[in-house]
Amino acid sequence: MMTGDVASQPRDTLIAGNWMHHLGEVYKHVAGVYCITASDTRIAHNRFEFLPRYAISFKGFDATRYSHRNVAEYNDILQTNLETNDTGAIETLGREKLPTGNVIQYNRILDVVGLKTTPEGEFLSPHFTWGIYLDDYSSGTIVRGNLVARHDWGGGCIHGGQNNLFENNIFIEGLTHQMRYQVRDEFCKDNRFVRNIIWYRAPSADLFKHTGQWRPDVLAESDSNLFWHPGGATFFAGRNLTPLGTLAQWQAAGYDRHSLVADPLFQNAARDDYRLRPNSPALKLGFRPLPFEKIGLRGYARHALPQAVAGANRKGGK
Repeated sequence: MMTGDVASQPRDTLIAGNWMHHLGEVYKHVAGVYCITASDTRIAHNRFEFLPRYAISFKGFDATRYSHRNVAEYNDILQTNLETNDTGAIETLGREKLPTGNVIQYNRILDVVGLKTTPEGEFLSPHFTWGIYLDDYSSGTIVRGNLVARHDWGGGCIHGGQNNLFENNIFIEGLTHQMRYQVRDEFCKDNRFVRNIIWYRAPSADLFKHTGQWRPDVLAESDSNLFWHPGGATFFAGRNLTPLGTLAQWQAAGYDRHSLVADPLFQNAARDDYRLRPNSPALKLGFRPLPFEKIGLRGYARHALPQAVAGANRKGGK
């Protein structure tokens, strides 16, 4: 955990090439990397798995305590949020209401579960989780090139923030929603959702879900996305799947006019191989294939020591 105020917080930290697993055996509100608060941090090429809550969290509370200009990239994040809910595999908090400059890119996120118990002792799971959760006014965040497969309330969620970009992501198998916009007040505006792939099979799940009062300026742009459900075009034609009703009504309001309903043609989705075949219609929309070969520990290359220093170390020198 990294903490402090803007004067004392950790800065320019690299966390790379680690395997973090089975954390939070006693206390559950934990993360593999917890920035409360830290700035200019790079979290890259790690493997996180079997966690009760987040893998990575960037927190901002006010003008004196925030986490800005952090980068979470090329991480393998598996089996998170196993014992908590209202959470994400990667989560940010933006109560300072400032542009964060945080970047979340090229992460592979599988199985964001979520758990709650009722007063009667009933377990609810999967429950109330997102892959990438921009919570409480998080703003100015780039979410690019991530894979999120098997989540509950969305591959992504924008909770009240502005000027966030979701671009070139793959969201797979949302049980309840695929992307969620929680509109708290007029601060929530000018977000963009472009060139993403959404693929799901749940028969009653939404495509886009909102809470609060929907306004046209919540999204500055939503376009050039690819949507697919095994029910095909008929599935999208007859259901209220967006804040404005059907997909056709959503498009008539100016959103996703160039988006397509088509099979993205993954190599082998049943085996979590979401590489695109050469004839994928997503490529015609400008989607860029994700660099799966660079993600996780296998993509991490430590910098070699200079030859003189390495030689001295071998001889027992200092």
